[in-house]
Amino acid sequence: MPSTQQQPREGAGKVPDLGPAPDFALSARDVRRKRPPALAFLLKLDNVRKVMRLATLVTLDVFGVYMAIVSALTLKAGLLSGEWNPRSVIDPVGTADASTSAFASVDHALKFAILVTVLLFARSGLYASRGERPGMTRIVSSLFQVGLVALVFAVAIGKRFDSYYIFYGSLFFGVVYVSLLRLG
Repeated sequence: MPSTQQQPREGAGKVPDLGPAPDFALSARDVRRKRPPALAFLLKLDNVRKVMRLATLVTLDVFGVYMAIVSALTLKAGLLSGEWNPRSVIDPVGTADASTSAFASVDHALKFAILVTVLLFARSGLYASRGERPGMTRIVSSLFQVGLVALVFAVAIGKRFDSYYIFYGSLFFGVVYVSLLRLG
């Protein structure tokens, strides 16, 4: 019976002699290593542009919502008191010092309104690139949703209002301000 084991061929196990090994200059850094994630992110100019676009749009929206709430409160105070004094929004009897203004009175409502606005605008795609960003109808519908969410939240936590003007007044001014700020 013949053997099933094969015999190695002659010269198959020998390594050819190529002469002395070449002398390569090795760098201290492995060229296959990836860049650190933070550096790779910063090196992409497209990412910087996206972050700047997002920061600009959020800033415009925050300013628009802020001015909408202040305008609504100032208009209501002016109509109720008969004088257009911004301090009457926070202090109708006039006991506050001169540094207090209508802008200080919106602090409690502003944080929640900004959070809801940014989240609902992001959900609606209003922070996308210019070519993909929806228009005025989406801004109005998102601001309406913001007002509705704020109203439902205020009622759910038990806030009592003599008038719900702050919600529809801020919606009106918000549509005007945010739309004008996003126009360009």
